[in-house]
Amino acid sequence: FSTTTSSFTDLANTTIDTAVNAVAWQTIGSDHYLAVGAEDGTVAVFQYTYSTLTPIATFNHGATVKTVAWQNIGSDYYLAIGGAMGSGDADVRVLKVTYQGLTDVGSYAYGYQKNINVVTWFIPDQDQNLIIIGGQQNEAGDSFCVLEFNQTTSRLALFRENICYDFQLSCSIQPEVNAIAINNFIFSFGGAYLFDTQELVSLTPVNKAADACRIINNTVDTTIGENAVGIFVDSNQHYVAGNYACNTWPQNSFPPTIYNYSLIDSLFLSSQANARGVTNIDCTLPSVPDQARIDFTTTYTMIGAIINENWSIESKCEVISDKLDLRPAQLPIEFGQITFTPLASQTISEPGSYFLRRDVGSAATPATIIITADNVTLDLNDFSVTGSIQITNCSDITLKNGKIMGQTTEACTMLETTTNVYIHNVSFIGGQNGIAGLTGTHKNLVVKNCQFFDYAGIGIECNAINGLHVDSCYFHSTQGAVSILTANDSNNIEIANTQFILEHLGTYATGCDFDTSHNIVLRNCVYQAATGTTNTGVYCNACDTILIENCTAKNISTNGFGFIFGTCQNGTLRECEALGATANSKGFYTTNNCLNITMDRCIATDNSTGFAIDGTEKITLERCIAQANNIGFDFTSTCTKGLVQECIAHSNTTYGFNDAAGPASAITYAANIARDNNNNTANYNTAGAPFNPVALASIPKYWANVE
Repeated sequence: FSTTTSSFTDLANTTIDTAVNAVAWQTIGSDHYLAVGAEDGTVAVFQYTYSTLTPIATFNHGATVKTVAWQNIGSDYYLAIGGAMGSGDADVRVLKVTYQGLTDVGSYAYGYQKNINVVTWFIPDQDQNLIIIGGQQNEAGDSFCVLEFNQTTSRLALFRENICYDFQLSCSIQPEVNAIAINNFIFSFGGAYLFDTQELVSLTPVNKAADACRIINNTVDTTIGENAVGIFVDSNQHYVAGNYACNTWPQNSFPPTIYNYSLIDSLFLSSQANARGVTNIDCTLPSVPDQARIDFTTTYTMIGAIINENWSIESKCEVISDKLDLRPAQLPIEFGQITFTPLASQTISEPGSYFLRRDVGSAATPATIIITADNVTLDLNDFSVTGSIQITNCSDITLKNGKIMGQTTEACTMLETTTNVYIHNVSFIGGQNGIAGLTGTHKNLVVKNCQFFDYAGIGIECNAINGLHVDSCYFHSTQGAVSILTANDSNNIEIANTQFILEHLGTYATGCDFDTSHNIVLRNCVYQAATGTTNTGVYCNACDTILIENCTAKNISTNGFGFIFGTCQNGTLRECEALGATANSKGFYTTNNCLNITMDRCIATDNSTGFAIDGTEKITLERCIAQANNIGFDFTSTCTKGLVQECIAHSNTTYGFNDAAGPASAITYAANIARDNNNNTANYNTAGAPFNPVALASIPKYWANVE
């Protein structure tokens, strides 16, 4: 068009042999493209250069195409088209545009023999690709709907339930939308109804609530607890989308009352029956049909560090903030250019999700990845880093899925102050230490499903830490597995479901070594020493509030210990085993002024001393067994205020029960059994007080000690 002559000039044209109903331009780089929708169902894309329209791609919808609209998503370009019902019962389609052609990547059935007159894209933020459609009133009485397109799963479906709009006219009037315009979440419609009277309506749709918190892409499964709720969020205050909650009920309800969601507006919640187009999935609603099974491949599972006391997700911004807003990794770390020359270091200084595309570093040129930004996810993507990773003075860091091949230093180092570090499915091989936090203070380190091999120092070694959780890991150690260093108060340590192989031929190695630590829990762990080595399972020094439950120390060797407490207080060992291998080992050992220590249903076998109690006040042993040791139960004269009851000493070579204080002992012995110790010549030492044993044949009172 020329403003000088007020006339049009035909620059280029082509013949399609049918009526053209819609055209739309798109510029990509310096090139210009024209999309055309035609009456016979053809969708064509032409490249415009000078005076030429060159066809580059076509697609047959199978019925009239009345509207087309372009949209750029990431590095890809898409066409939304609408019209009459075409092949596959689709009224609306999304086509991916490439030089190879137009590919159908999503379709939607609006209504039988109902035309779509207009489609337009609406991108409220980077997480949502919405398509607004308008047309003839369908069977549900709707003439306007909002669809969401997911380019990752190729899903085109209703944005959420009840997102379609009914103009609420009488049944004899059939509205029809022919035009849509959008301005700041206000949708304006133009169209017609019966008698050709014009109708203009504005609608502000229900959109996401204020971004106080974003609770998206979380999985909550099999949650049980008093007042339990899977996801407890007020959707009027927070944005809730893409979640999955199943099998959640209060502890005392029968039959179970399922509370997978609470305070979620119905607009944000739907059943699995139409899961292809909903946001939050609730398993209490009807089952999803086979042809519509939802794809959870991009759904992340929330870590335990941010669950509330009722084991549910709660919408407290200071608790969950944006760290639940996890997206698939999209920012690759490139070490080198086309020739892949390894770089010496790489710094991540911006929040985001990063991943490796190849192995990085080498023995000759180790790589160092330095993380200095908060809210970083580094996915090793099953590749390896030969060198180290440094996490420096930052929070909310996730490291997962790969190997770190340590060299002469730590494989993973936490420096200065770190908070909320989650390490998952990583193998640490070689180097000095696996994970080290030797300077500064650290809070909330979670290590799960990790393996530690062939390192010269310690698997996990920290200076001062508040919150360490190790679960389902494996350590093959030559010096130590988990160590909390001396004279720095550390709190809240939990290690569970983990195996420790201890193999050191010089000074002894220790599976778990805690110094000046508080609130320690060890559950379901196995500590196994290699034959001929000097090793200890668990050593606690100057610690308090300790629970060790269902743990086993095997093959305890010369001068080694299964479980040792030194200057500790308020400790409990429950259902633990210490299985020795030589005559110089101790199974359970308390010393140096321990206070208030309880051992319940523990077993010691094949040690020099099964239970060695030295310098301890308020010691309690209940239902413990010492068998085939040199001495079963051994109490020094410095023990005060203790109770030993319902314990068994059997087949120990020197003594069953030995109390060096003799009649002056402050330990009370009740209802214990000693048999076949030193050929029944030393079941109790001394033979009289404090034990005062009686023969089994005399039918003793319940508190008497039997031999």
